Amino acid sequence: MSVKKKLIICAVTIFGTLALINILWFSLVWRQYNGYKEKMGQNMKTSEEGMGTKYIVENDKYAIALKCPSYLKFTGGGYIRVNDIEPYAITYDDEGNETSNRETDVTLYIWPELFGKYTMGVQFTYDNGDKMCFVNIDNDLNILTDNEMDKTYNEEMEEMMQDNYDRIEEMYEFAVEILELDI
Repeated sequence: MSVKKKLIICAVTIFGTLALINILWFSLVWRQYNGYKEKMGQNMKTSEEGMGTKYIVENDKYAIALKCPSYLKFTGGGYIRVNDIEPYAITYDDEGNETSNRETDVTLYIWPELFGKYTMGVQFTYDNGDKMCFVNIDNDLNILTDNEMDKTYNEEMEEMMQDNYDRIEEMYEFAVEILELDI
């Protein structure tokens, strides 16, 4: 076989591989996130802060932010975030002491996976923003992660989930309703 034929076969193979990767990404990832974006409707806002575009829709209490994954990234980078419209804010009273507008800030994250599955987690920010923790949850809003080395942490997370269960459930229901998630 001549050198010219080998180069042509190599070029066709490389081009074909790149085309296949692009077709897979567009059909598996882009279409999924674009479907969520379309379900967010006419009242959707966009935000360009950070890396990439976020699409946002709000009701009277919560906001859903949709972040699409970067081009050719099959996992990670994309998420659905649900949080309070009023941001967790630290202010100072007349004596200079830190206070916040609520005891705990709660953010629900939903990560769409390939083929229609989801992973979920909740982030808690508390103690006037000095502490933040994260816990994975299942579809019934039960904690999945269990830190065998730190039983105090486990108890603290269980208490946080119980104290904020109604808010987390409302956020979850809002995301399922707006994005028509099949969780």
